[in-house]
Amino acid sequence: MLVDVSPDMSMYLLLRSQGYEESYALAEFIDNAIHAHQNAVASNPKLHEKLTINLSFYSNNYRDAASQNSISIIDDGVGISGEHLVHALKPAKPPTQRGLSEFGIGMKAAAVWFSPIWSLSTSPTGENFDYTVDFDLDKLIAAGKTEIDVKKTSATKRHASGTTILLKDLHKPIASDRYVAICEALTEIYQTFTRGTGAYLTLNATYDGANQKNLKYQDSGASDVLIARNYKVRGKKLILSGPEKSWTVPVEFDYLGHHVTGHLELRETGSYVNNPGLVLFRYGRVIKGLKSKPYNPPKLYKTANKYGKQRIYGELHLDGLPVSYMKDGFNIDEDDFLVHILRLDGVEALMAQAENYRKEIPAGWVVEDEDKEGVSPTKPSPKPKAPEKDEGKPTQKPVSPATEEGNNKGNPKTNPPTNPVKPQVIPAPAIALLDSLMVSTSNLALKSIIEETIRQYRATRFISTALCLRIVLECGCLDRIRRDFNSEYRKVSDLGIQALLTHLNKNASQLSKNNLQGDVFHFKNDHAVIKCIQANTNKASDQLDIILLNTISHGHFQPTKPTLDRVLLNIQPLLEWAYQRQPS
Repeated sequence: MLVDVSPDMSMYLLLRSQGYEESYALAEFIDNAIHAHQNAVASNPKLHEKLTINLSFYSNNYRDAASQNSISIIDDGVGISGEHLVHALKPAKPPTQRGLSEFGIGMKAAAVWFSPIWSLSTSPTGENFDYTVDFDLDKLIAAGKTEIDVKKTSATKRHASGTTILLKDLHKPIASDRYVAICEALTEIYQTFTRGTGAYLTLNATYDGANQKNLKYQDSGASDVLIARNYKVRGKKLILSGPEKSWTVPVEFDYLGHHVTGHLELRETGSYVNNPGLVLFRYGRVIKGLKSKPYNPPKLYKTANKYGKQRIYGELHLDGLPVSYMKDGFNIDEDDFLVHILRLDGVEALMAQAENYRKEIPAGWVVEDEDKEGVSPTKPSPKPKAPEKDEGKPTQKPVSPATEEGNNKGNPKTNPPTNPVKPQVIPAPAIALLDSLMVSTSNLALKSIIEETIRQYRATRFISTALCLRIVLECGCLDRIRRDFNSEYRKVSDLGIQALLTHLNKNASQLSKNNLQGDVFHFKNDHAVIKCIQANTNKASDQLDIILLNTISHGHFQPTKPTLDRVLLNIQPLLEWAYQRQPS
């Protein structure tokens, strides 16, 4: 069949000069694959939920001449039906459902920006046909044609669905160093799709058939959230006040009719190299804010101070807000948007802390504790000197605080202690519960994931917290069953959390006053955990917290702190049963 790809074909020549970067141009193809797959899965839940996309880059020196200076993008998604392919090839024909694929010109613009010659072949799910398109811009213009031929062939043997796009004779060959930079950028752009154990997207890349990379996001360069007292600077005086706290601020407000969510934080260890600044997401995909191109808006930072750019990090989700057609920025009044952020509680204080906090006290500065009544400013303690050569000799016996206080009585020249006792920080109930679980288990893997859950909770990354919490619950229950009910473990070892609870509920339902002990539970001793399981397996219940955790894990719900606090409270009996302290 013929598809009209007009308007005026010379329009495509203009696309060559657009200001794309390679990673954002390739993102157009990846966006299309994800968008089509998400829509297909939403309408047919039986489809495989995960998607794999393979990118192959070939240099001018590749051994196979036919593949030299080209890029291929291959996905195992649902393919493109004949009907949708017509729309996909026509410029400015946007999809009916909003999402990653937006304007209906991205794929064509990116393809022509890379190369005048490209092809597309697709095997759609549910059809017995394959479709192939060959696009040669120079030939179309020379012949004065505006139609291209879509070849439709019968699939004699049903094979896997998917789409392959091949970009040939690239305008700018991809060198090996650019390949590395492109991979790093794409890893960040699709971080929400690839990170975590239940990642939705597997994104792979190779260069000349080797140098394979799995573009799975693992932010190894990021540091923990800063936990510190409030710092103020006056001249060369550093003033400390208040208790230690986690320097993070939740972000949630409405802007231009759309809901904006996310958080801002200060990182404990500052870095120019590993801090992208503010990362702006839209439908899970990064639009702005990469390590190679940080987003540090002066309107928000209000300073050229080097500390702010090193420490301030944020994730903001701006679903629905308009983007540029290259999807590398938002078409909004940036200053107005940032003013809305500055008005949020805690943001001004966080920005001030970014400017004033010092990990090390500069030489010649004095430190004052504003909360310590009667304590005068003091100089920071000098750094310990290197040990002398006779360090093996006995050292002076240390003096206890009580003895030192007695020795110093009546001596006005004695300086007060330079390191006042830090105020005790009372953990939140959620953190206290998770801490108790970590103490109870001897399983190092479980300890590690509980620790990560606490870290994500403190950083107000509540989707990540929910993902970790689901693993904490599922693996904790399985570990308890393996440890204490080994005959049952063989039946449940491969079950997910929802199926596992259904199995446990069936076991508990056989118990009664006349039948106290079952294969796993005791009717009286485990009453609270049985009640918790029943509440989470009864569809008529209003306490389906496990289903909520699954919904969050599949990216269909944005949790808040109160939501997770409630979930933790409701499943506390089950968690405490799973992590029941092991006998020493």
